[in-house]
Amino acid sequence: MECETYGKMGDPRYAEYVQSIKTSGEHLLNSFAAILDLAELENGQKVLRADAVPLDEVITATCRRFRGQIARAGLALSVNSETGAMLCGDRLAFVRMVGNIVENAIRFTPAGGKLTLATFAADDGVVIEVTDTGIGMSEERLSSLSQPFALGDATFTREGVGPGLGISISRAIAELSGGRMVIDSAPSIGTTVAISLPLDVRHSKVTVAA
Repeated sequence: MECETYGKMGDPRYAEYVQSIKTSGEHLLNSFAAILDLAELENGQKVLRADAVPLDEVITATCRRFRGQIARAGLALSVNSETGAMLCGDRLAFVRMVGNIVENAIRFTPAGGKLTLATFAADDGVVIEVTDTGIGMSEERLSSLSQPFALGDATFTREGVGPGLGISISRAIAELSGGRMVIDSAPSIGTTVAISLPLDVRHSKVTVAA
């Protein structure tokens, strides 16, 4: 119908209706896919790889993916220097884990705000921090983030991008990779999401600054 294969539909409003139906359907399919992914991660049905993954590559891939979106949102992006650290895990899962957090930060940071993507390495592991100057969350809202769909009502009102599972999926990936995720936030100030992960001791040679 969108391509008008069998002829014109007539009133231009029909084209708008078709596009709306198509967008809604795609949105629904993406939501179902996210729900299935989370269920598989939490039930241990999705097996993650255990490869040597350079942390710097994960950050570079994430920045490359979202740089245009960040610019269109009118935000500034700050990325710290490279660490040279090596992780043990699934590269695509790591990129998705950080990407979900960055996407959330973009979504809830008004134009003129700033996103900071920082990484820190020590002898016993690494920390990835995503900080924004967005709308932030109250303590009550923050405490609910351990539950799937916690951001569902907000995400659907902001361009209908998802059912609020990004945080839960990122947390699941971090924990399956031997790490953990912590969130600190305050209304009107912003949010910091910190993900700690163990090093791949088979390959890592991290030099810690004095």
